[in-house]
Amino acid sequence: MKRLSALLCAILFLCACGRVSVPTDVPITVMTTIPQTRSGPENRTVRVGVTQLLADSDLLLRLRRAFESQSDYRLEFAASADTSAVAVAQSGGADLLLVQQGMAADRFVSVGDGAQCIDWMHTSLILAGPADDPADVRASSSAAEAFSRIAKTTSLFVSRYDDSDLCIAEDRLWRDAGVSIGNGRSWYKAARMEMAGSLRMADSIGAYILCEKESFLQNRDEIKLEILLDGTPDLRVSYCVIPVRADIAERINASGALIFVEWLQGDEAKRIITTYGTDSYGCPIYDLENMEESQ
Repeated sequence: MKRLSALLCAILFLCACGRVSVPTDVPITVMTTIPQTRSGPENRTVRVGVTQLLADSDLLLRLRRAFESQSDYRLEFAASADTSAVAVAQSGGADLLLVQQGMAADRFVSVGDGAQCIDWMHTSLILAGPADDPADVRASSSAAEAFSRIAKTTSLFVSRYDDSDLCIAEDRLWRDAGVSIGNGRSWYKAARMEMAGSLRMADSIGAYILCEKESFLQNRDEIKLEILLDGTPDLRVSYCVIPVRADIAERINASGALIFVEWLQGDEAKRIITTYGTDSYGCPIYDLENMEESQ
C-alpha cells in the first residue's frame, strides 16, 4: 500500500510539473486487499479503453465482475480499434488502456500521454479453412507463408473487410507475404460482416479465413472449417496495460486506474486469465506476459 501511494504521488507530482518521463525503477506492487470507499468526493469509476479484439471476448466481463465484487470501484469499458482507443484516451475519454502492443501504444507512451506500458497477456489468431486444404496451409511455418500459398493457388479467402484490429492484422500479413490485395482478385471475398457472419460465409464457400481463436471455437459446432494454422509468432497478439497520464484532462481518474492495474497483477486476475476458455472450449485462450514495465 505504501509503495502504491508513493508511486501515485510521484506520478501526480510529475504531472503537475509537466510531461516528463515517469521513473521506471518504481515498481507497481500487488496489494492483498483493495481500498474501500473513503470520505470525500472521490471518483469511483474507472473508464477503460479496450481494443475491439479483446472486447469481443467474455474475459473482460469476468474480470470486471471479480474486480467490482472486491472493491467499491466500477469499470466502464469502451471498445474500438487500437488507434481509436488511443485517440479517445488522448482527449481525456479514458483513464486506462488495455490495447495491443504496437506502434499506437508505443507512441502514446513515448509522447508522455501514457504513464507507462506494462506487458499483460497474449493470445493467438488462427487461420481456418476447408479440411482438404487446397493451399496446403498446414505445411506453412508462418502465417505470411500461408497467405502466400493462398494467393499463389488463388484459393478462396474471406476477409471481414472492415476497420477492425483483425483486418489490420490481416493487412499486415498480406504485406509480409508480398501480396497486394485489390480489385481483380476474384478469390478474395469481402464479407463486410462481424466475425460470426464472416465465418459462416467462409464455411459456405469453402474459403480460408483469419479469425480470433475464441470466435472460431464459439462457432465450431455450426461450421465445417478447421483450424489449419495456430501459434506461429506472426499470429501472436500481445496486450499491454497503459495508465493514462493525469494531466491530460481534469477528469482522469489516475488513482482508480492504478488500483485496477494493481489488481490485474494479483492472483485472482491471473487465475481468471489463465483458465479462461477451459470450461467452455476445453483449452485456455490467453496466457500471461511477464507483467513488467516496458518503454
